[in-house]
Amino acid sequence: MARTAYSYVRFSKPEQMKGDSQRRQLADSKRLADRHSWQLDETLDLRDLGVSAYRSRNAKHGALKGFLDAIEDGTIKPESVLIVEAIDRISRDELDIAEDLLKSILRAGVWIAIPH
Repeated sequence: MARTAYSYVRFSKPEQMKGDSQRRQLADSKRLADRHSWQLDETLDLRDLGVSAYRSRNAKHGALKGFLDAIEDGTIKPESVLIVEAIDRISRDELDIAEDLLKSILRAGVWIAIPH
């Protein structure tokens, strides 16, 4: 059975919507999922467009919070994969806070994958 993968897209400034960031992140996620035969689930909107990861804003109020809630309520199953362009898409917070966030995802049995 194929793993279920989720693509998380984030950039900080609304002006970046005019650029290539969103398309690039989604394309990279799709390529990685295809390469590993993961089923890319797009039912959750995991896009924090113009949302900062400083002070955990995305994890407290953004789409990432929705993902974390879905882990907690069992919607996201262990052995699923969260695909992110880089770790700083998840957090740009102080090291110990960022580490706790990443560990909470990993302890739930969810993998974190980076396309590059």
